[in-house]
Amino acid sequence: MHHPGPELPTRANLAVFETAAGLEAPTMVKYLLSTLLLATSLVAGQQATDQKPKPKWMPAEISRSEEVDDVAAKELIATFTRAFGAAKDPADKKYALDDLAKGRNKKVAATLEKVLLRDKSGALRSHAALCLARLGLPESEASLLKALAAKINEEDDDVLEAVGIALGQTGDKPLFKKLGKEFEGYGKGGKRALVLLFGYRKDEDSLRLLSKWLDEPQPTAVDSPNNPPASYWKQRFAEYHYVKDEVIWAVWRITGELMHSEEEFRDWEKRKAEEEKAARKGMRRR
Repeated sequence: MHHPGPELPTRANLAVFETAAGLEAPTMVKYLLSTLLLATSLVAGQQATDQKPKPKWMPAEISRSEEVDDVAAKELIATFTRAFGAAKDPADKKYALDDLAKGRNKKVAATLEKVLLRDKSGALRSHAALCLARLGLPESEASLLKALAAKINEEDDDVLEAVGIALGQTGDKPLFKKLGKEFEGYGKGGKRALVLLFGYRKDEDSLRLLSKWLDEPQPTAVDSPNNPPASYWKQRFAEYHYVKDEVIWAVWRITGELMHSEEEFRDWEKRKAEEEKAARKGMRRR
């Protein structure tokens, strides 16, 4: 982003400033120069913020739909039921879902949940998840949490990714304490969904776990009898590459810093602790 620099004072407007401020020319020049230096510093600081490294991969943002009353919701559902049932082309079914999601209402959310949990098409279940996010209701979150654990979705990575994106944008309450312990039990699709969820909601409690997924997995005790078999490392390696970009993005979104290794995260964690300690000391001195 381009930020124009502060305008330099001219001889013509110096006189105006002198008269208005009641200052003599030498004093006024010093005042203007100090103001100029401050403004230049602020511009440079803003440019530095804008130029701060960002992840190469960023997930989609979902817009909210308009709230409607129960009468309008029933009309939307009736229209959807006819259009969705009559449609042969999956694209037309997606259009029907989009039209339904134009009205934010818990009755609409209940209808979308049925598609999310029951439809045979993974593509349509994915679309229903994103439509639920458009509603942004507590009922949407409840439906998406069901979808995250549903057997119909456990092998469908695309649906789980959509659920993660949708769940992350349905609310802002951190969910790591509720779902973090289940992370290792999910396959690569479920792991990606949770990483997206933690990142969207800026869940600081997830940072320790996420930082361990910044590095490519490596066996540390190859000759130990407790070392997992090769099949474990093969799966872990595949999962790492599947969620790598999302992990980098999530850590960046939560911390504001672009990191690519656990060591970088530990350094950031140490700096943050030192800064917080210094800030507390400064507060006590006041």
